[in-house]
Amino acid sequence: MGRPPRAGRGHAPRTGRRRFKEATGLTATEYLQVARIAKARELELTSEPVAQIPRSFGYLSASNFRRLFPRATGVTPSEYRRRFGIAARVDRREYSSAGQSARIRSTPSR
Repeated sequence: MGRPPRAGRGHAPRTGRRRFKEATGLTATEYLQVARIAKARELELTSEPVAQIPRSFGYLSASNFRRLFPRATGVTPSEYRRRFGIAARVDRREYSSAGQSARIRSTPSR
């Protein structure tokens, strides 16, 4: 009796891992971390509590997420939200619209 077929088109798991890294430049774990952090960046722009965000995509502990997020972004999740979150966007819009209205008012009417 022969050996059972291997998953993944007949390749050994090590071959699959090597080909994945050749194709993406990352290991599967690194790729997953990048995808999770990208999704976390989107959620950081919502009003969802920072403590709930890691659980939304499979982090088992918030401390692990808080350790990995700054490696990828250069800032903590809370700092990221302060800089780029909903409140920051509203503040920028108010500043931007105030500047536009000031320019409109200063334009002479004909």
